[in-house]
Amino acid sequence: MAWFKWFEGTATDPKFAWCARQAGVPLASVIAVWALLLERASEADPRGSVDGAPCEAWDVVLGLADGAACAILEAMRVIGLLTEDKRVAKWEKRQTARHGKAYGGDRGAAATSTSRVQKHRAKIRHAAHETDETLHETHETHETLHETHETLHETHETLHETHETDETLHETHETPYKIRVDKKRREDIKTEECAERNALRVSSTPASGTVPDTVINLPLVTGGEHPVTCGEVEQWQDLYPAVDVMQELREMRGWLLGNPRNRKTQAGILRFIQGWLRREQDRTPAAIRASPVISQSGLPTAATEWQYQKQQQRAMAASLLEAREKERSLSPALEASIDRNTEQGAAHA
Repeated sequence: MAWFKWFEGTATDPKFAWCARQAGVPLASVIAVWALLLERASEADPRGSVDGAPCEAWDVVLGLADGAACAILEAMRVIGLLTEDKRVAKWEKRQTARHGKAYGGDRGAAATSTSRVQKHRAKIRHAAHETDETLHETHETHETLHETHETLHETHETLHETHETDETLHETHETPYKIRVDKKRREDIKTEECAERNALRVSSTPASGTVPDTVINLPLVTGGEHPVTCGEVEQWQDLYPAVDVMQELREMRGWLLGNPRNRKTQAGILRFIQGWLRREQDRTPAAIRASPVISQSGLPTAATEWQYQKQQQRAMAASLLEAREKERSLSPALEASIDRNTEQGAAHA
């Protein structure tokens, strides 16, 4: 059904009263002619035109005197309700494109209900497509964030440990101390211990493709294991002299086996080990953290009970090695002396 807008206050608009006075007709006749004009303008092509309005027919339809409708149209033109080109003034402004033929308009003056629904559905489909793409990108971003979350967590732990270390250094800065260490002696002892561990490991570990220099394996979050070598143990023992590195590595393995969700990646396992050893070093009092001073007799002069026992064990190992070397050097001389005595006995007989 075709329709157009009818504004409130039209019947009481003073312009229509003026037209009624100029045409010499009642106000109701002017309002009726205005309604007929709007209907004709809505049906016209283009819309808004009232050219060829049938004034005589309207006189008959409305029961007006002959020529009354034409007089009303002339008054409307004078006051500005109609333009000189016989169009309703301000039609495009008041009667927009969406007002007009609601169903199947042949002039395309207004969008049909079907077209509005189609546009709305197309808009929804477009928004849904964009949403799907956004969700796909968000899923990929979520995976990336999940991969970096562990690294950020480990970095946070390292920063926290560094903060604790800075506080410890600040406290110990007020009481500086100097302790001389016979580094060469300590390195020799560590090398002997590493050799002993390697010998025990070779005799007790079955051949399974493990690297011979590996002293212990730490489980990773990926399901594999990170091998710790003897050289790394020696290096960490130099950096953290107050810590029994091998024992701490065993405790690390036990903790990782009992806490599979907190296992580290291949990239973060070394930070985990060093952070663990650094905390153990910092927990030890300053007098114990210092490496013991080795006297000329080979025994520590200022050491903890554990360090004193380790020095005794190392001294005993060194004595045994020295005795074996002397044995080997004396064996050829003893054999030669026995041979000479045997020859002399045979000659005497």
